[in-house]
Amino acid sequence: PGQALALGDLWTTAYNIQHAVDFGLIYASLGFVAAFAVGVPMARWILKKNLHSGRGGSLDQDFERGLYSGDAAPASGKLITHSANVDSFAFHIGLLGCAYLITDQYLKLVHPFVAGTHFENIFSYNLFFFHGLMICVGLRALLDRFNLGQFVDDETQKRITGSSVDLMVTASLLSINFALLTQFWQPILLVASLVTLVTAALCFTAGLRLKTLGAERGLTIFGCCCGSTGSGILLLRILDPNLASSVAKELAFFNIAILFLSFHILAIMAPILPSIPVIWIILIYLATAGFGLILVQLLGSKMSGDYSQKPEPR
Repeated sequence: PGQALALGDLWTTAYNIQHAVDFGLIYASLGFVAAFAVGVPMARWILKKNLHSGRGGSLDQDFERGLYSGDAAPASGKLITHSANVDSFAFHIGLLGCAYLITDQYLKLVHPFVAGTHFENIFSYNLFFFHGLMICVGLRALLDRFNLGQFVDDETQKRITGSSVDLMVTASLLSINFALLTQFWQPILLVASLVTLVTAALCFTAGLRLKTLGAERGLTIFGCCCGSTGSGILLLRILDPNLASSVAKELAFFNIAILFLSFHILAIMAPILPSIPVIWIILIYLATAGFGLILVQLLGSKMSGDYSQKPEPR
């Protein structure tokens, strides 16, 4: 949704494309719908076939109802601060608030230097999440470096993340311009369906070929590609309710890396996309995909070589 607002507003101003923001929000919201319409049945199939790593996800009665029975409800989180001082949940919200304020000031500081350049879209408030994520990763690294990470409860942060994601997805769906959707439902539905099918084929085929956490990674990346990081985490929670695997952390670094790997698309190509001939758009995307496949092949071969050189445990 953030990118839809940023690029839609830019295209409306620069190229006089009517309803660009509305169409962008429609596709962004339909991406969430597609992620769950395809991802949830796929997650159930993975659980039924036991293709996941088995870190808590199962098709039991609690899963089917969506509610835990009273005695079987698991505990989550621990108190970090004494309640007489400040509530532990408020303390963790405050940590996120500090990261928010730092990100806000960081964007205000950088914006004058990139205004009017191709970098302006990257450092806009509509991509606040990406910059906030980098700030949070840096803050956590500093806390761990000075042995202060013990004062952050990961389970509490997971609950904050889960609640925020649920609210974000709901708000995105409510932002749809239904009058516009009703008027152009046929081409919108056709594009959304084709993109969903291709994305599902790529993500699940590649994910299920992995030897470690393949199902979790394939399902999560499908949710990210269709919607956002939030929808990816929601799907991951079906297979890994407690986010105990490394996939959630990998997702954080993925969102940082994608800024650099797709920089030419986000910063250079996307802002002027309406002025680029279709053939050039196709060629640029094909070249990007080809480079990505080559990079994956090279990294995969190197990692396989590293593992093969490790001595067998006695």
